[in-house]
Amino acid sequence: MKKKICIALIGALTAAAFAGCSGGGSSQRDKGAPVEVIFPEEGSGWDLEANALMKKEEINPAAYTFLDWAISDEAMDLYRVNYPIVTVENTGTYEGYDSNPLDQLIDNDFSWAAENRENILNEWMEKYDSKSEAES
Repeated sequence: MKKKICIALIGALTAAAFAGCSGGGSSQRDKGAPVEVIFPEEGSGWDLEANALMKKEEINPAAYTFLDWAISDEAMDLYRVNYPIVTVENTGTYEGYDSNPLDQLIDNDFSWAAENRENILNEWMEKYDSKSEAES
């Protein structure tokens, strides 16, 4: 029996919202695990990740070197190993996916989400907190 793994696309645009999703699910399937990677019919949520340099009097030159590397094509190719979507083009194909994962992304309204944060968190806790592991 195959276990279905739901993909939640998140984003640098990044993926893998929880263990076993996205690239992890595809790689496990490719190794013979009884899993099937699926996308939710209603679409997948996402967010952006970013790198930044804090403005301060003294900045270590290595910070500039790191940030230059972090947004390089080389780094994007490395990110793509674990995340099917990155925010630059020309980093290859979406291996392991039957279709373009970009087509699966929902329209996020971050302003609305920020304004409704408390309601969203309360509803989430009401629906799903009982399924969480107890704190130790």
